[in-house]
Amino acid sequence: MVEQLLQRIFDELAFLRANMATKEDVAMLTNDIRALESRVSHIEQTMATKDDIASIEQRMATKDDIASIEQRMATKDDI
Repeated sequence: MVEQLLQRIFDELAFLRANMATKEDVAMLTNDIRALESRVSHIEQTMATKDDIASIEQRMATKDDIASIEQRMATKDDI
């Protein structure tokens, strides 16, 4: 009975050693997380938001605007 208990304890210990994260594993993950946070921060700072795009679209000339301008413009031949 004692042998079975010891064997179970050793099996659980072996399982824990095989499956637990070490301090080094956690440190590497922490570094990876920091690098990802930095990349996400850079993306957030440089990408346009939906509001930015809506603002640009409001200020852009449409095809109809350009056609109207072209109709009213003088050409070299007109001058």
